Amino acid sequence: MLDHIGLKVADVKQAKAFYDAALAPLDIEIMMTVGEEITGGDPVYGYGSEGRPYLWIATGAPSTRGLHVALTARY
Repeated sequence: MLDHIGLKVADVKQAKAFYDAALAPLDIEIMMTVGEEITGGDPVYGYGSEGRPYLWIATGAPSTRGLHVALTARY
């Protein structure tokens, strides 16, 4: 069973804007933010629902190519 996944992105602020808009219709939103004071760089965002973050985005070089992530919705 998949518990959570972390994605590295080139620009976390731009990616946050994209995921905010793309995931809102699925009732998925930021559940947790790890701030710059802890990361020592850009913040890390944990998206999820029902009080549990399961999709994390952070600044960094992609760790793989051809990654496929699929989310389900009850609608």
